[in-house]
Amino acid sequence: MANANIREAQIILRDGYGISLSAPSVELLNVKALEALTGNPIAYRPEIGKTYSATDIAKEAGVSANRIGKLANAHNMKTDEYGIYVLDKSLYSKKQVSTFRYNAKGREKLLELLKGGD
Repeated sequence: MANANIREAQIILRDGYGISLSAPSVELLNVKALEALTGNPIAYRPEIGKTYSATDIAKEAGVSANRIGKLANAHNMKTDEYGIYVLDKSLYSKKQVSTFRYNAKGREKLLELLKGGD
């Protein structure tokens, strides 16, 4: 059982290795690895708050997620000020990938930019 727990913890940590993640995401991976090692749930979770995917914002604004991503890139919005990088399941494979999720400030800024015509 201990070897299985160690392997699970290694897999959790490996998933986040070498990709861009925000500090809260790295912290959460460490908590999950510790849970795997001990076999016990840990109540602590880093404070993140509500986040929105590009798809969420796109649906709200009636545009494509691709347009949201291009707009965010054009205005250098993929920063800690506007959201966080998280580990998320890829839509096209079983892999986990780094994805940017916008906070409320990022969502509002994107909606404002869309109203202003970019």
